[in-house]
Amino acid sequence: MASKSSYTLAFFAHAHNLAEVTRAVEIARVLSKKEAEITFFTHGGPHENIINEGGFPLITLQPIITQEKHESLIGIEQGRKFHPPFKAGELSAYVEHEVAELRKLQPKAVYFGMNLPCAISARVLRLPLIEVLPAPVMKTYFEHGLGTYPESHEKFLFRFLPHKLKDRLFNRFMLHFRIGLGAFNQVGRRYGLRPFQS
Repeated sequence: MASKSSYTLAFFAHAHNLAEVTRAVEIARVLSKKEAEITFFTHGGPHENIINEGGFPLITLQPIITQEKHESLIGIEQGRKFHPPFKAGELSAYVEHEVAELRKLQPKAVYFGMNLPCAISARVLRLPLIEVLPAPVMKTYFEHGLGTYPESHEKFLFRFLPHKLKDRLFNRFMLHFRIGLGAFNQVGRRYGLRPFQS
């Protein structure tokens, strides 16, 4: 139980991703020196031990993310795969378990990186979201045209287009990227949330 001078934070880490877990643990270490009481949550993964070794409480939630599911999610993140990250029933199960644990913990805010169900779970309980990713994926970044066309996608005719045009098209695409929103909006509606736009 947090003391009067401290505050509680829920940290959700995608424990299949070493970079995400180590980043979250380092941020948690700094915040815990500033009176934060931190509890970690994962849906399983081979790097959970780093959280334990960091001395933080860890709760592993159902459903567990399998290695196959992780590879699918990382493929989407890296732009190698273009399909919805979750089906509605699957996403609903993640959100249900997260909401139940967040209700018990009653944190001041929720930290997350790749654990996408948090985008719904935290909103259900009206908790502020702290998202930390090693990439600029904010709406304003793309609105100001700061995104650049990924070199990994330089294939076929795109090679011959001017870089400025490719960058402009990429920024517009990212602002209107809607793959996977159907499941998020379907689950969000069950909780009375406003629809996600991108």
